[in-house]
Amino acid sequence: MRLEVRYSTGARHQVQLPGPLAVLGRDPSCDLVLNDVKCSRRHAVVEVGPQGLSVRDTGSANGVFVNGKKVERRRLQTGDTIRLGDVILKVLEEEVAGTVVMAPEDLFDLETSPAPRPPAPPMGAPLATPSPPSPKPAMSAVEQAFVTPRPPPTAGRPMTETDGRPVPSSRDGIPRPLTVSVLAGLWALASVASAAAGLGAAALGGMPGLARAGAALAGLLGAALSAAIAFGLWRRAPWARVLQMGLAGLGLLGCPLTTLAAATTLVYLLRREVRLQFSGRKDPRGLTADEAAAVRDTSAEAAFTFAILATLLLGAGLSALAAWLLGR
Repeated sequence: MRLEVRYSTGARHQVQLPGPLAVLGRDPSCDLVLNDVKCSRRHAVVEVGPQGLSVRDTGSANGVFVNGKKVERRRLQTGDTIRLGDVILKVLEEEVAGTVVMAPEDLFDLETSPAPRPPAPPMGAPLATPSPPSPKPAMSAVEQAFVTPRPPPTAGRPMTETDGRPVPSSRDGIPRPLTVSVLAGLWALASVASAAAGLGAAALGGMPGLARAGAALAGLLGAALSAAIAFGLWRRAPWARVLQMGLAGLGLLGCPLTTLAAATTLVYLLRREVRLQFSGRKDPRGLTADEAAAVRDTSAEAAFTFAILATLLLGAGLSALAAWLLGR
């Protein structure tokens, strides 16, 4: 089956799919890999059956459209267009080699007659050398980014590209998100502040010795807990995410001034991308193509970081204002 692949950039490329069945999608194991974010991992199947060529939707998220109409299964004819995400596929006519019909006597003459010899070059003329075959035109960078041949089934093959952008190498690991780094930094600051508060309470006079010892112990325990959470978040340990979610849940039930910051943190930690970050897998070769694309998506990190810092500052400001009003 022969298809013309057309991309949203305007680039086109023809592919010849072998066999009576071809799987189309974003997964590297597909017969035709379509590196488009709107395509599912195994989006559709094009097959040749008793009724001819047909396309079938394999449960994709965005559907299959033939000649502009969404279908579950549809017979195909030459010239039909199939849209998968932003990629347009056009069914082309199969190339059939011409057949020469010869009579039996022609076959006999062909077998008995000697092969014609080319005329000899004139005396003194240079001998002609055969011209080298013309090189096959190379695919453009855009075409190479969107259509890749089916990779060989080699065990342990590292993933290099999924949707046109490179996956980090195993040496670099999976990059740490901005919001996780900010949360770890906030807990580190909380550890220093808690230790300073405990030591300051122990040094203050006018308090019974037992009360000063209790305040110092509480400050040091708070500093140790904050330091442990900061270290766990920085290392993206699974237990640190669970502990941070539990503390954020307590923040929702605690002081109203911390509700917004706790809710924002809880929503962030429940996202699929963050769950993958804290899954314990640091080698990108252990991720599927869909998981690698999710981990690489950092479009919401700046918004969540700003929201968490803004709600924390707002809560601190409201707390200071309430303390000032009560002290008047």
